[in-house]
Amino acid sequence: MKFNLNFIFVSILLSVLGSGCSIAASDKPTPFPLPSEPDVHEFQFLPLSAPSSNLLTASVMASSSMPDAPASNAIDGNPETIWNSGSDPEQWIQLDLGAPRVINAIRLLVSQYPAGDSVHQIWIGADPDNLTLLHEFIGFTNDGDLLEFIPIIPPTDVRFIRIVTTQSTSWVAWREIEVEGE
Repeated sequence: MKFNLNFIFVSILLSVLGSGCSIAASDKPTPFPLPSEPDVHEFQFLPLSAPSSNLLTASVMASSSMPDAPASNAIDGNPETIWNSGSDPEQWIQLDLGAPRVINAIRLLVSQYPAGDSVHQIWIGADPDNLTLLHEFIGFTNDGDLLEFIPIIPPTDVRFIRIVTTQSTSWVAWREIEVEGE
């Protein structure tokens, strides 16, 4: 009589494992319900806040600008004027708040045509040459969408804020940038 060693090994292994392994009904993982539609927006769309909370009495510079759409348009309080880099990503716009501040919220009013997937990063710091990534928006954006980031713990000692767009279906541009803080 020939014995298949693989068969014997598997049989022994199954009997050993099966004898000490049982899962009580309460230990079984419960599957989570899947959404009916995927949520492709990872940001909130809210109205702009009152100008009194806006810290932007700042200076602004950008990686590039169209002659009729300078960086200053992004902080002029008028959503009908825009900053337009005139170029595809990667492009940035940087705010100098003039002094260290506490940041409670940052709002970005999108200027984009056509709509599509985009990635926007918020970098902050006391020194423009030593910035730290604070937040990244990843999702589908349309012209006029408002992206808002409210940190759980407001960062302090922030003088410079750089918004870097690394992916977009259009030239990099913003209607308005608003920084709320103290």
